[in-house]
Amino acid sequence: MSLHFPTLGLVLLTVGFTTSVILVFLWRINRHVEGPGIWALASIVCTFGYVPLWLEPQIGNIAIILNNISAIGTLLLILEGILRFRRFSFGYRNRLIAELFYFLVYMASTTINLENARARYLVNDLLLCVILLVIIYVLLIRHKGMEGVIYGIIAGMFVLLLAAFSYRWSMALSGMVDSEQINTSMTTVIFFTLTPWSLGWTFGLVVILNIRTQQTLWDTARRDPLTGLYNRLWMMETFSTRLGGNQNGTKRSFCVAIIDINGFKLINDTRGHIFGDEVLKKAADILNNHLGPTDSAIRYGGDEFILLIDCAGNRECRETLRERLVHVLETPTTIGEFDLHFSVSIGNAMFPEDGETVDELLKVADDRMYMHKRIKCRNTEISNKEALHG
Repeated sequence: MSLHFPTLGLVLLTVGFTTSVILVFLWRINRHVEGPGIWALASIVCTFGYVPLWLEPQIGNIAIILNNISAIGTLLLILEGILRFRRFSFGYRNRLIAELFYFLVYMASTTINLENARARYLVNDLLLCVILLVIIYVLLIRHKGMEGVIYGIIAGMFVLLLAAFSYRWSMALSGMVDSEQINTSMTTVIFFTLTPWSLGWTFGLVVILNIRTQQTLWDTARRDPLTGLYNRLWMMETFSTRLGGNQNGTKRSFCVAIIDINGFKLINDTRGHIFGDEVLKKAADILNNHLGPTDSAIRYGGDEFILLIDCAGNRECRETLRERLVHVLETPTTIGEFDLHFSVSIGNAMFPEDGETVDELLKVADDRMYMHKRIKCRNTEISNKEALHG
């Protein structure tokens, strides 16, 4: 089969221009996200790689050089964009050096084998296949849910391109066809895969970015911006899920613990609200570091925190839990140059023994927290080497 390459170049250029515009707008809308900007650049580089198809009669072998720059440059940029988007932070500087070295090796092969298409395909297509395998691997690891399904579809587009380059490489390796045949029939196969590949990976990444954005919005709406803990909205949704699940089967016990920092208002009044915020963040960090994998910490408001903890439904478990939390939180710690010794009041309630609704559980836990507060004999203390401040 023979193709009119200038016509094919126009088709691919149109597709490339469309995907480039989409990715540029996507990058501008999501400038805070790493990855989309590099994908937009990759799409632009890929698009300009189709231009030499028109100019080959006029510029000769320069068209081959430009097309190869586009091919390797596009894949390396896509790989780097995916690594950044998926937050693979390992060896950033060394990674860029390796990518540059790979690019130079590829272009050296292109230059050396400029007059020998078969030799060029044997080396360059192999190098492209390696990059494609790395991209596919990075796409398929460390994912879950719907995001994993979309990554799998994107990986499928790269498998399609991998198959095309592998086919051309195997034909060049076999020696059963001459260079002219490879340039026509085998290159035709690759060109036919470029349109679904360009559209597939572009729109797949658009969907992935949309999923990431929706997840970020969902998470932001349910996180306390100061401490990073969950907030009331998340807590009420989780309560609804847990209590609803218990209505449909065997009731699974869990504990609700309310924690109040004693003397926090005095800290704000004497040290300022900025330091008070640091105290809250320190308390949140301590809670996060000592929670079990199925437990959750919520900032309820002000200096109050709520914990949802899986626990056996009995009084002994409740008392043990309170003692453990007091010990963890009241162990001396530091904030900058200051020593910090928390004093906390804790009240907890067990489901279903102490209540079977959100309001019932919170009321019981709140009443017990204030009972605990009345028997505490000190406030949270902050000190440095020279003075003690109560």
